[in-house]
Parts: sequence; structure tokens; C-alpha cells
Amino acid sequence: LVDLGPRILRVETAVVARIAALGTAPARFVADLLEFFAGTYRTLQGFAAPPVHDPCAVAFVIDPGVLTTRRAPLDVELHGALTTGMTVADLRGPEPADCHTRVAVTLDSERFWDLVTDALARIGDP
Repeated sequence: LVDLGPRILRVETAVVARIAALGTAPARFVADLLEFFAGTYRTLQGFAAPPVHDPCAVAFVIDPGVLTTRRAPLDVELHGALTTGMTVADLRGPEPADCHTRVAVTLDSERFWDLVTDALARIGDP
């Protein structure tokens, strides 16, 4: 998921409460993880809520309709003084027809959290 500033999905308190309300051991574990990540991001990055890049990628595999993607050239910055190691997506101009890489540009957050909570509800207590 490309970081699109305020459009990136972040874990809000209401989401953690919704997951914890399932009351199962897996749901409590996930809620605890999300709270831990939130505290870490708040302390180290100054984020009000942590981003959830990896779960978005998994959700896309399960339900491609959760994300809207577009073709965009991608490169990993190898020489930048401030950006070494960052993935850079060129979103300028129209989508190149011959481009084989895609980036997420929108996310249906309600659909995403429904997928997460549904999966946790199905798991139940082991």
C-alpha cells in the first residue's frame, strides 16, 4: 500500500474496541497487538494511530474489491540521503499501458474491517 498521507488506513480506537468486543482469545490477541503497535507508533513516529499495511495486502488477496489499484512504475531508492530503501511510486500522468506493477490508491475501510472482524469471529476460541 503506497502511503497516500491522510488516505492511508490507520487503526482507530473504535476499531480496536470492535475487535476486542468479539471476546475470543484470538480477537483479544489482535486487539492487544493493535494497541501495542499504536503505542509504539505514537511514541516513535508521533502517529495518532498506526498504519496497517500488511493486513491490507492480505485483505486484497482475500477480497480484491477492498482496494482500488492502478498501474504505476515502482523503484526502490538506493542513493537518496533521506529516502534510501524507500519504495517510490510514480503516480504522475496517466497509467502506463506497459507497466506490470500496481499500487493501491483507495481502500474501502469499512469492508476491510468487516473482513478482519469476520475472520476473527470465525476463528473463535481454539
